[in-house]
Amino acid sequence: MRLALIFRSKDRGTTWEIAARQPNTYFINDVWRGDFALRGRTAALTDGRFSGLWLTSFSEQTLPAMFTEPRIDPFPNQQAGYSEDFGTDLSTCTTAICGLRQAGLRTNFLTHTVMVPFGSQRLVLSAYPSVISRGPGQGSTNGYIVYILDASTGDAAIKLEPVLPESGNEHESFIAFLTMVSDGRGSALLYWYDVDARSGETRIRGRHVSPRFQTDDFDTSRSGGLARSWSYADNDWYGDYHEAEGFSFLLPTSLFARTGTLRHIYFPAWADAQRQSHTARVVVDEPAAGRPIDALLSQLHD
Repeated sequence: MRLALIFRSKDRGTTWEIAARQPNTYFINDVWRGDFALRGRTAALTDGRFSGLWLTSFSEQTLPAMFTEPRIDPFPNQQAGYSEDFGTDLSTCTTAICGLRQAGLRTNFLTHTVMVPFGSQRLVLSAYPSVISRGPGQGSTNGYIVYILDASTGDAAIKLEPVLPESGNEHESFIAFLTMVSDGRGSALLYWYDVDARSGETRIRGRHVSPRFQTDDFDTSRSGGLARSWSYADNDWYGDYHEAEGFSFLLPTSLFARTGTLRHIYFPAWADAQRQSHTARVVVDEPAAGRPIDALLSQLHD
């Protein structure tokens, strides 16, 4: 979303109305790659350039909603943005990431804050780029802080496991184009480019997150049942422009499916360095209530 005006339709696109806007600003530069969600009587808005989100009360009788400062940042002491390698002078930088930039890392955007509705009518799931510690004695890397926020109050943030490159530190690897795909029932698929600047390879990885559990990270770009990677040098990169889709439904009782099993199906989409588009089918089964069972992950055609 690149405009200040946000529209919504109640009749599948026949008619539209203004749902929200920011006041007294030049509309073209107002919000860049933002996400918008209605959570009960609260509207939430992100701007891809900043961590955190804006919240405002929302009513059908008081359109449009007005987003004003202050922006809510649940983790103000956590650095927003990646290491200095992405902005430093290349003539004096010798890291693997600077080497990638010298080789031709070009993109219209690399990282931005993302958000989707989550769980109950009050919650949102959001993530933003940061330099994140891997743990004591393991160094840091460029990844995404992931958290759940109660939009009705703006507090009580719950931090989830961050999205991190599979290996490498903040000078060697990073996460690009993190995308969240809602299933329409309060769960989401996160998927991203896992980039290793040392080897010159990238691949697509993902994670399912629901109110009851989250899966381990898994490879989404696959070929012949194996993880597929590719070289990114000297090519334009493009992240997901909301082409990905997801939905979920209750499975009927059978010998192989427990009563109350909720099946989530996602179709992530991306482009590789050869400018070829790809899709995958990701299926996650979990009980509709109670303790989670092991997730069934199946990535089909690539």
